[in-house]
Amino acid sequence: MPPQKVTHWLARQASGPADVATDPVWQRRAEWIAIPSGGTKNGGAYLALAQVIDAYLEQNRIVPALTLMQTYAEFMNSETRSFQERHDYDFQAWRLRQRALSEQLPHGPRYLPQQRI
Repeated sequence: MPPQKVTHWLARQASGPADVATDPVWQRRAEWIAIPSGGTKNGGAYLALAQVIDAYLEQNRIVPALTLMQTYAEFMNSETRSFQERHDYDFQAWRLRQRALSEQLPHGPRYLPQQRI
């Protein structure tokens, strides 16, 4: 089944599995019908993604927050500079935020130390 049909079907569901009922992504599923894009001035899916990241961080769920942050960055990096500016997106600042959050992972940060050659 094409992903677009799956997202439309999921958006129409009144309930879901108990293990995802309180998950921020599930709760905001109707906003994922269209993937994020700069086709509009505001790009509503980006706002939903940012709010879900914040919800994960409030729940101290660092791994899903970091995973979604990476997805957000990949989409946002493909947008125009003016679109990024309207959304207060700065890749370097975003990357530093991800790196700082990765310090909270159980096995340490997700980057390799500089190696001497």
